[in-house]
Amino acid sequence: MFFDENSRLKIDYEQGLVRLSLKSSDYSVDEFTISFSDFDSFYESATSHKDYESDNIKIKWLSRDAIVQIRESVYKRRIFKFSEPKINRILSQFGAEKIGYMHWLSTNETKAHEVTDEYIYKKEDSDENDNKGEILARKLENKIDKVIDICIQLSESVSNLSTKMKDLERKTQNVVTTSSSVSNQESDFSFGDDEHFIPSDLNVNLKGTMTSESTSSDESAMDAAEALKKLRRSK
Repeated sequence: MFFDENSRLKIDYEQGLVRLSLKSSDYSVDEFTISFSDFDSFYESATSHKDYESDNIKIKWLSRDAIVQIRESVYKRRIFKFSEPKINRILSQFGAEKIGYMHWLSTNETKAHEVTDEYIYKKEDSDENDNKGEILARKLENKIDKVIDICIQLSESVSNLSTKMKDLERKTQNVVTTSSSVSNQESDFSFGDDEHFIPSDLNVNLKGTMTSESTSSDESAMDAAEALKKLRRSK
């Protein structure tokens, strides 16, 4: 049977536990158990879009996503990256379950109790093992926190790069559009070898005077004959 939901959340009323199931594939589901009080504090911060941190669950908000770290066992934690709609779905499921749990508590006060982390994660009673495990867990936690910080920085860098690429793409499109417009204008004013551009409004609203000089061909001939006569007399 397929797990058709990405997440599912239930509250164990009698033990005061939140059981969160997360789908990892169509055939695999990971279940995490967190005390009600811890998850309720997580819920109050996350619904206000604020970061939250405890030994069992953490959330770090990015611009549109959230990094969530959930404790799986004494020495193991899991990290998930949820989109805002997915984390909001988990929060809404808890909100609905919380209403029913609060009503149940009001009528079953003698039955209500909340188990401790020791019960949830089944810590060993040996002090020596506890100390070694605590040291190891702290080291792992510090390393995980560093990995989360790196992931956040990379995510922000990718987001900034994506914004810059979109701006560059818009500018490039504007340049291409402008160049195309100029090319079309140039093509409108190109003529063939035998064509000349004559404005259609050349003779419109022109004012002024025009003078011309002309020389009669008869007068020119008479002047030439007279000059020839004078030349002969001089001889």
